[in-house]
Amino acid sequence: MVAIPQVASELAKLSITTAVSFESALATLRQSKVDSDVLTAWADICHSMATSGWHGWETTDCYLQISHSLVAHGGNDLLLGVGRYGLSLCGFSVEPCVSYLGGIQELLAKNVVERRSSIEATAVRLTDKYTHAANLVGSYFKTAFAFAITDTQQNLNHWLGIADDVVIGERDGILQFLSFSKTPTDVSWAYVRELHDCSSVSAADYLRVQPQLIAVLSAAQHARLGQRLLCYAGKSTPVSDFLDQLVVAIAGLASQERDNLLLLLEQLDDVLLASTLLAVVPQLPMMKNRILLDWIQEGLGMVVNQPASAQAYLGLESARSTQCLQRLQGQVYLADCQRMLQFYTEAFVGSRLRLVSQDELDGENLASTDGNVILLPVVACDYATEAENFRFYKVALLHQLGFYEFGTFDFRFEDSPLAFTAFYRHFGHPALAALLFQLLEDARIDWQLGQAYRGIEGELAWLKADALQRRGDVVMQTVSGKMFESMVLTSLDGAVGSASAELVTPIESLRDIMIGLRSTDASIFDTMTAVSASYEIITLTCPLLVKPKVGLEVPPAVNFRGVIEPDTVSVNLQLGLMEDDDIELLEDDAESLGLSIMLNPGDVEIDDIKQGELESAGMLMKEMDRRPDEAIKPSDEAEAAAGDEATLQALLAGRTSPDRAQVFRYDEWDFVIDDYRRRWCTLYEIKDVDEDAAFVDDALPALQRLSAKVRRQLSMLRPEMLAKVRGQVDGEELDMEKAIEAIVDRRAGLSPEERIYVQKQRKIRDVSALFLLDMSASTDDPMPDPNAAAVAPVWIDPDSDDYLRDYNAAHPEQTTTKAKRIIDLEKEAVLLMAEALQDLGDNYAICGFSGYGREQVEYFIHKDFTENYNRKVKNKIGGIKPCRSTRMGPAIRHASQQLLATESRIKALIILSDGYPQDFDYGKDRNSRIYGIKDTTRALAEARQQGISVFCLTVDPSGHDYLREMCPDQQYMVIKDIDGLPGELSKVYRGLTA
Repeated sequence: MVAIPQVASELAKLSITTAVSFESALATLRQSKVDSDVLTAWADICHSMATSGWHGWETTDCYLQISHSLVAHGGNDLLLGVGRYGLSLCGFSVEPCVSYLGGIQELLAKNVVERRSSIEATAVRLTDKYTHAANLVGSYFKTAFAFAITDTQQNLNHWLGIADDVVIGERDGILQFLSFSKTPTDVSWAYVRELHDCSSVSAADYLRVQPQLIAVLSAAQHARLGQRLLCYAGKSTPVSDFLDQLVVAIAGLASQERDNLLLLLEQLDDVLLASTLLAVVPQLPMMKNRILLDWIQEGLGMVVNQPASAQAYLGLESARSTQCLQRLQGQVYLADCQRMLQFYTEAFVGSRLRLVSQDELDGENLASTDGNVILLPVVACDYATEAENFRFYKVALLHQLGFYEFGTFDFRFEDSPLAFTAFYRHFGHPALAALLFQLLEDARIDWQLGQAYRGIEGELAWLKADALQRRGDVVMQTVSGKMFESMVLTSLDGAVGSASAELVTPIESLRDIMIGLRSTDASIFDTMTAVSASYEIITLTCPLLVKPKVGLEVPPAVNFRGVIEPDTVSVNLQLGLMEDDDIELLEDDAESLGLSIMLNPGDVEIDDIKQGELESAGMLMKEMDRRPDEAIKPSDEAEAAAGDEATLQALLAGRTSPDRAQVFRYDEWDFVIDDYRRRWCTLYEIKDVDEDAAFVDDALPALQRLSAKVRRQLSMLRPEMLAKVRGQVDGEELDMEKAIEAIVDRRAGLSPEERIYVQKQRKIRDVSALFLLDMSASTDDPMPDPNAAAVAPVWIDPDSDDYLRDYNAAHPEQTTTKAKRIIDLEKEAVLLMAEALQDLGDNYAICGFSGYGREQVEYFIHKDFTENYNRKVKNKIGGIKPCRSTRMGPAIRHASQQLLATESRIKALIILSDGYPQDFDYGKDRNSRIYGIKDTTRALAEARQQGISVFCLTVDPSGHDYLREMCPDQQYMVIKDIDGLPGELSKVYRGLTA
């Protein structure tokens, strides 16, 4: 033990400041009557700290600063106890001891120095394992002492109880725990300790997301969630994914919706099922407590015996789940009623407009049209029942069709191809004019629909009343906004409500203008006149709106009305009415220019387009014999033309092509869950396929003999052109049996039968057949040669210095002609069938399928039922080429829908494939064939149930292994000699269609 004077001398050698502090602290302790032996021990501790290592005097400085306070709070024992423990932390680095002594100083300031002992006890466990981890130990002391001075003793005890376990674990886990402990949130450490006792990993995950949970959940909700976590933490599955999904799910929910979500989670004791549920929260009616409970109860029945089915159910992947939710909620998918609504569309405007859902094209979740398509929301779920949601779809569609029916796009102004844009520029604030047009034209269309089609009047009135009720919460802040909202209310046949004194007159004037559009003969030009009159009233009331850059407070849209861009529709109508077949009929430059714009808009200079040439590209759907009201004045022609160029060019470049790939979604059968996965596969129907004229030119001459054989086989199917039909009122000869009966009746005094003749009537076959070709990558393989000689194996020394050289020497490269591929054989087969069916007269289509994954099933149409067999079709058959995977189910379901649309008496689906169905995401087990085979089996059964005759042909020698499960024996064939495929195909066709 070093004497006190010597300690002062030694400290002076290390740091003058430390020596001065030592002398000062010594004097203070002596004044406090500290015993000399205690002072000697104290001085020795100071000396040992200072000489313990690099910059050791820093720890001595910290100890000297608190020495007097230690004596004051705890006497000699506290003074020496803190010093000796601090000294034990010295040596490798000063960081641990400095952090410890700094923490003791904070405890002294808060008068809670007694909490040090428990902190030190846990630190001993940490330093025993991580002796030289100075930064780690220092971080522990900083966190622990910060916790001790800000929280209660009880919480500190719980925290230290967790820390006791954590500090003997991995370093990353300790740092993570210390980091989470610094988060300034109201954590219940008693609960965290309870959770930690169940699962330390779960407790760490909870601490990680706890600040986000605290920010959103109420105290009661947090407590309910805590009980769920205790349930989940006792299981083997980690809760990290569940907590991450929970944070995302609750962020967008109202308080009542969060309560309902917790109620659902309380029904689930499996954290995997709970995570599955959280993923579909945006698709659930979270405000409807009763529906949620009824829905989840049906899924809970599968948890014990069918866990995979339960997971698919809670993930809204199974048809059983979505159908239950639809039944409970009344929601309607557009896909389920799209065909019926398409009939509505065609009844109004013919077949040119295609009805699609919002997820097929980009756009807002409101109905709209661009002249080529009409877009409706994917699902209608705003109303309580299925009937009401279907009513919404019908009225929303009819409102869009009303624009076509009642002449919205007949408007012409200033000889501009963008008549509406040119008209809006007539006003100082074009955006205001465009908004007024939308409000006024929506009103006119609805009134016209109600008067022209009495059958829709009741449904339209019901939706208007509902829309009025929904607008009870709409509050417009600006004067102009209140005027716009009054126009919406008037268009919904509602009262405008109370208004401030200065708005009463203008609102009444706007109402009077709108009432004029109720007339049965109100036209688009009446709407435009109303736009001018309304614009004047609004700008007189709100003078600032005459400036074009002033913002507008737009009222919320009426849900069934959607939006419209009239110039886009007008241009597409004019450019889209010409068909490809009209090319040969065009002679003059104007027609050629119009067609060029339609087919390749990017190739046409906008300066070359004149209004007369644009109009010559096609007629509008109605005669444009009306003109704008004289009150509408033309704007500056040069300015209008400049704006039209840019806008029209954008419309031409961005317009939707009617021939783009159509998107369909199909269910898929999952044998594991014993149910369909709802809308699981996305199928792209592609008509713009590759062409290869050379293949056809080479193949047909080589197949001439086989072609004659196929023709002879199919010619036996040709019906007699004339057949005798007895019992007719006139005809070429007498029906002797009927004639004798007539004579007998006459002699008996009875009225004789007049139908005593025989007619010869022409009979035709009523057949539609679809040939579905597998275009997977494996069809690129060469056909095996059954006559090829077996190659004897050659032994190569595996220890050779150059194994690859020796192998190549033993297997010299052989130059042979290019082998025929399986895909080539398929093409030849359908080419021969197409040639023969031309004579037979049957209706047929040729399609192929491939793709990659359930989200990209590709379905290629090489010949549609409506197409003639011509050179272009031959080239498309020649262009068939191998692609990627073999997902058969969606392709079979789509082919079935095409066949059903033909309405032929006999419908035949013939599938040509080279192997079993496979895709990278066919089921959970990527190495199993069963999932794909089961789904294909179900797809084939669905086709047969719909009256379609199905036959599968494969060139796979092992085809019997799976085809006997997919089809009855008489409905498939394994082609052993693949050169005989074309001939076998014709036999199959005869059997299916005879």
